[in-house]
Amino acid sequence: MVRLLNIRLSKQDAAVVDQLRQKGIVVSDLVRVALHDEYSRQQEKLPSSPADLLELLHKKYPGPSGHKSRRIDTTDRKKVAAHLRERLKKRRAKRNRP
Repeated sequence: MVRLLNIRLSKQDAAVVDQLRQKGIVVSDLVRVALHDEYSRQQEKLPSSPADLLELLHKKYPGPSGHKSRRIDTTDRKKVAAHLRERLKKRRAKRNRP
């Protein structure tokens, strides 16, 4: 079964398509290759372990430079609760200043 794909092009994209056609390039072949390449990239197998997945995500989307690491261990709920209480206490003290 053959399907027709209809897309809207900006004036700049239409100009590019016209130039490619003038040079003898079949735009539909170009689109097919791009579709197959993108599909192949999407089919790459993701890491099976959560640690490997997190490592992949950190490589792909690094944090901002100059980002400070957390001051507390976020896996320790008691430390997190104590940290939040301290922050709220400081915030309340700032509001209550005359």
